[in-house]
Amino acid sequence: MLNHREVLEALLVGETLVGLYDTEVTLRLDEDSVVDQNSIYKESIHLLDWKVKPRTININGYEVPEPIRVKPNRGDNFYAVYLSAGTVECFTFDDSMTCNRWFNQGLAHKTREAAELHLKALLSFTALTNEEIEAFKL
Repeated sequence: MLNHREVLEALLVGETLVGLYDTEVTLRLDEDSVVDQNSIYKESIHLLDWKVKPRTININGYEVPEPIRVKPNRGDNFYAVYLSAGTVECFTFDDSMTCNRWFNQGLAHKTREAAELHLKALLSFTALTNEEIEAFKL
């Protein structure tokens, strides 16, 4: 959950916020007002119970959480899409050539689930059927 300062900072940099308990409610900054993106009315909105809406990328019709764009801190765990092996591997970021390669190629994620979805999306470009892709032990 974001505090008041984090909500305002996120809105100021153009993020769209979603309700912590109701993701159908979204907020954005519209000129000088905070508005519900789905409402035609501008109304006062409490600044509690919000989180940043996760960014996604589209890979062959799959909505995949955006890979890590800011280099992790040393010691942070991340999950890499290991396409040549058809697996997802967990690494601890140590600023090595290998860790930086995963990061620079856009194949590093904060969660295993995000990396697994990324792998499935990439595998969808192959001649594998959906059943064969689902059969991959991730």
